[in-house]
Amino acid sequence: MAGIPPRPVDVSFSRNYVITWAFDHIKQIDGGKQVDLVLDKSIGIGFKSKGEYLFGHFSMTIKMVPGDSVGVVTAFSVQLSSQNLEHDDINFEFLGNTTMQPYILQTNLFSERKSNREQHIYL
Repeated sequence: MAGIPPRPVDVSFSRNYVITWAFDHIKQIDGGKQVDLVLDKSIGIGFKSKGEYLFGHFSMTIKMVPGDSVGVVTAFSVQLSSQNLEHDDINFEFLGNTTMQPYILQTNLFSERKSNREQHIYL
């Protein structure tokens, strides 16, 4: 008979992660239990976990460019690395559009440096 799984524990961002670049582009909220990534036209942000994980969860909230956004790509990219320096990428890219046209969500999965899946979803 399986036991009851442990309850999640709120801990600060800095307890579990190390910022690797763009240190001034992250804001910690509620004692670091939540973070906002501050992105601008020139840079994103990088951070990595202090520990190793067999599985995980991530979520995002993205503000889209209003109106005519042809040529603009709004992206969220996750790089999953192992100890042997191999890594996999999961990319979510919102492709710009002309006014009143649907956005296109393009997803890419890269494993062992090969694109395994690309999909377009019209929103």
